Amino acid sequence: MRVKYIIKILFLFTIFFMSYAKVFAGNSIAFITDILNIALFIYLIQSKKISSIISVIGKPVSVLFLVLIIVGLFSGIINSLSPITIFWGFRTFYRFSIFFLACIAVLSIEDIKYYNKWLPKILIINFAVSAIQYFILNERGDLNKGTLGDNSGLYILCYICLAYFILAYIYNRISLKTMFIYISLILLIAIFSELKVIFFLIPFTYILSIIIGKKSIKTVSSIIFISVFSFIGLFLITFFYGAKYTSFLTDQEEIQAYAFEAGHYNFQEGGLNRGTALTDIDNIFYHNNPIERYFGMGIGSASPSPLINSSFFNRYGSQLSYFYFLTSYLLIEQGWLGFLLYVTIWTILVFRLRNLKIKNEEFNFWKSFSIILLVQIILSIWYNASLVRDDCWFLFLYLSIPFIYYKQHLLRSKISHIIKNKNEID
Repeated sequence: MRVKYIIKILFLFTIFFMSYAKVFAGNSIAFITDILNIALFIYLIQSKKISSIISVIGKPVSVLFLVLIIVGLFSGIINSLSPITIFWGFRTFYRFSIFFLACIAVLSIEDIKYYNKWLPKILIINFAVSAIQYFILNERGDLNKGTLGDNSGLYILCYICLAYFILAYIYNRISLKTMFIYISLILLIAIFSELKVIFFLIPFTYILSIIIGKKSIKTVSSIIFISVFSFIGLFLITFFYGAKYTSFLTDQEEIQAYAFEAGHYNFQEGGLNRGTALTDIDNIFYHNNPIERYFGMGIGSASPSPLINSSFFNRYGSQLSYFYFLTSYLLIEQGWLGFLLYVTIWTILVFRLRNLKIKNEEFNFWKSFSIILLVQIILSIWYNASLVRDDCWFLFLYLSIPFIYYKQHLLRSKISHIIKNKNEID
């Protein structure tokens, strides 16, 4: 099926070639993914599979998503934005939603096996490339991005792989030694690219995996392993960056300054920070305007893209750097109503997955995996703006896997019901 090839191209291109393509063509290379995504959107409309997708993801999520689109459209209209600006805003925030729905509609359990095999390879390749960038090319911090489009892509890859390999151990798919090797690669990538949050996500993901995943004595006893691993991680951080960097990860005042001190994130006086972005935007722009407070300044109005030539970005972009955090980005463009709807949809998806029941360990593995991803996605809304960058395609593909299993389950149940009724009539 051609649609499956489009999904495969988006998956492989954005993981392995986006970084290098941007060197030659700049950010405009992302238009290739937009064209392919439009093809997926047309397929979804023409295929008449919307009702089956709704039955999989649930009506509450579907209704709220529709309301969110209406809010975005209304925010653009009342702020007299051009159709191009509104279109670009929808493209920025919801292109991956189209891809996610297309994956559910088109992919099968056999396809899942193909993408499952890729995850260890993607991690190993990005570790090698990230190490080369660090030691040979002297590309560190945000410049270190592996094969992905930017540093936020490595962040996404790290938390996907954390959930996958920890759960793979808990579900007896890999040994403790193998899990140790893969988490070590994740830790080293985080060190090369200075992804500080990963040092906190390692124990957090492990504890979450124990709570959500399969229970056994082995999983609880391996907490000792994670404790030892954390000390090894701190030693490696000290080796690469010195004791000052280690104290930054362990000192409560340093952590609080990193998250809440104005200008701390982008080293600019007056710049937003993740811990204060929501309140700062509300106080600066919305204290005397209830309509804009609820609906924002219009979807697409604050886009940093040069194609839109946003007057808001030109005036406040360098000063506030609001586009570093999805909280402030959403609040500016879609107001409190759009922001709360956005967060609520992700939260309801967690409960939707929790309520899906199939007596199948493979499904339960991917169900636990996607629940952990959803929790990390909700955290990343606060932490950065990775969900609107160019590197999210593979995240949404892996997130769709348990829904694909459930779709197949519903299809089998429907066929069994038809056969049963036919036999009773005969």
